[in-house]
Amino acid sequence: MLKSKLYIYSFIIFALCACNSVDESERLLDYEPPKSDRNVLLEEFTGQYCMNCPQGSAEAKRLQESYDHKVIVVGIHAGAFADGTIYVTKAGEAYWKKFYSDGDGRGYPAAMINRSGKVSTGFQQEWSSMVASAFQIPSYVSLLMKSNYDETDREVSITSILKKSTSQMQNKTKLLLMLTESKIYDFQSMGGANYEHNHVLRGVIGDKDDEPNYWGETVEISSIEDTEVVSKLYKLDETWKPENMNVVGVIYDADTYEVLQVEEIPVIDNK
Repeated sequence: MLKSKLYIYSFIIFALCACNSVDESERLLDYEPPKSDRNVLLEEFTGQYCMNCPQGSAEAKRLQESYDHKVIVVGIHAGAFADGTIYVTKAGEAYWKKFYSDGDGRGYPAAMINRSGKVSTGFQQEWSSMVASAFQIPSYVSLLMKSNYDETDREVSITSILKKSTSQMQNKTKLLLMLTESKIYDFQSMGGANYEHNHVLRGVIGDKDDEPNYWGETVEISSIEDTEVVSKLYKLDETWKPENMNVVGVIYDADTYEVLQVEEIPVIDNK
């Protein structure tokens, strides 16, 4: 009994130290809609046992709505505050190890903007500043996607159309297709037993291969004509609700990992 109590006390202390809180003065921020063809990827490292993560998710939502949904959010459950939960994925663990392996010491929630090399725990003002800066960088790549979903077999494939707007862009590029799910109602520390989890990373196309691939495939993008890429079939888990799922397509620099363009479409594409 004593050992159990000590564990609980230790966890509470750890949670208070590693979960970052928000100053009241930082809650209300003004945003200006971007004048850019670029979308921006915000990947949030989070977990069900993080007490301040609901505030981070709220800020991600504010940014998304303020920028007319040109900010695309992916919630990655990884690290100590997600340990043992059903929302941890092998792909998410790979991204956590690559970009935020010291996260248990630095704190949660934390955001990575366009995989630009910095992960920020200073949500509210710092996240908004990073997003605003990301919109200032021109995007020389366009991405259009079409989802092909088979309701009977619960299989989805994605047709991606890519094109460079300049022949001067020489980046070695990769195309990553992530699957997210929203409107998941489950426990969240400081959010209650029926908290709404959104943008939860469920997997990536390629993670079910014999040699799982969490990083997408190399693509040669033309500046003269459209480059069409059709993904392999991906069978959705029986517990996932495809009507609440999106595909997040990411074109990124294979050497630096920096995102060049990102787009999001629903799995069930009725257009």
